[in-house]
Amino acid sequence: MDKFNPNEIPISPEKPSRFNNEHLPKNKESQNSEAKNAPEGITRRKFMIGLAAFAASNLLPKPVGTNEDILRAMIKHNASSPDKEKTPEFTELRDKIEKDYTPSAGMRALAYEVQGKARQLLRDDNFLPKKLFSDNFFDAIQIQESQLKQYAQSNKGALGVMQVKPITIKEVMRYLNILETKGVIEFEGPQEKDLSDRNVDDLEFLTRENSDLGEAFGKLYFADLFNNFQIGQDNFSLGGITKARTKLLTAYNWNPDSFKRNENNEAVWPQESKEYCAKIMKNITSLNIIQKEISELKMQTDSRILSTLLTIELNRYKDMDLTNSLFLKMIHSYLGGIHAKEAVLGRPLKKEEVQEMIDDRNYTTYRLFANNTRGK
Repeated sequence: MDKFNPNEIPISPEKPSRFNNEHLPKNKESQNSEAKNAPEGITRRKFMIGLAAFAASNLLPKPVGTNEDILRAMIKHNASSPDKEKTPEFTELRDKIEKDYTPSAGMRALAYEVQGKARQLLRDDNFLPKKLFSDNFFDAIQIQESQLKQYAQSNKGALGVMQVKPITIKEVMRYLNILETKGVIEFEGPQEKDLSDRNVDDLEFLTRENSDLGEAFGKLYFADLFNNFQIGQDNFSLGGITKARTKLLTAYNWNPDSFKRNENNEAVWPQESKEYCAKIMKNITSLNIIQKEISELKMQTDSRILSTLLTIELNRYKDMDLTNSLFLKMIHSYLGGIHAKEAVLGRPLKKEEVQEMIDDRNYTTYRLFANNTRGK
């Protein structure tokens, strides 16, 4: 591994670091002096972490894993920084570590077990009613969370297609153990309290490596909200699918404990969560409209692939009214070209071919949009 330079650490998002080689302490006395007099925004803890990393990289013997563990800790510490605050050196360092990172065999086995339990549980319509938790419901969430990008990572440390967080992984582990205790499933995974930070790191890494695992964690978390926290159950039993989904999505975006305390007081629901729900609902509507058009055209290409990729593309047009005839015209602009390509090839299009067709028709569709909105 290349030598680590503390100058490359983004120390504070508010103030630029004044760290440079001249500030590196030469002895214990100067360490204490420099740390006390560190510029505002550089805490003593950050200062000492930088020293430890420098020493590990330049002065000490290099036992396997030492540098990796130190640098992973530093990366995790800076994971919430805005992208614009992350230097190219920082990003290169993160990518280098992740490239060489190897989850333990035990956590890989646990990941497979979680996927297996998810498949087992999600087949039961009484456990996760398909009418409420439809494919379009979960696709709409993934479109909003990650645009279906397997390696997506948010500034808050959420990962994968469902933007799984460490707290989500721990909560799903707790829930699976509850189900095991009730005799619903056989589960040999660890208790939530027995998961080390490294275990959680391994599972986070695997959610990016395997999108199915990310989906499994996300769907099991919704099962936890619905069955364990009983969020949205009353509304669903009375036929209120939209209301049930709104409550579930708010709890998913906020957190279930805060939501349960304020379930009947929408005035205190976070504005971010309200906007999140609105975006998901709009995605569901878009998917339904596009799939209806695909069915009427009797297209060969997988309807889910087409509708999700088109919804992602059409989301670029902010404040688009889905009830406006212009929305249908734009859908037809894309579907017409894809349908013609199917006829030429005599087969359904693959996902990458669909994306290529969408990219090719972007200019035509944008002109259609511009011509219909000029002067409005």
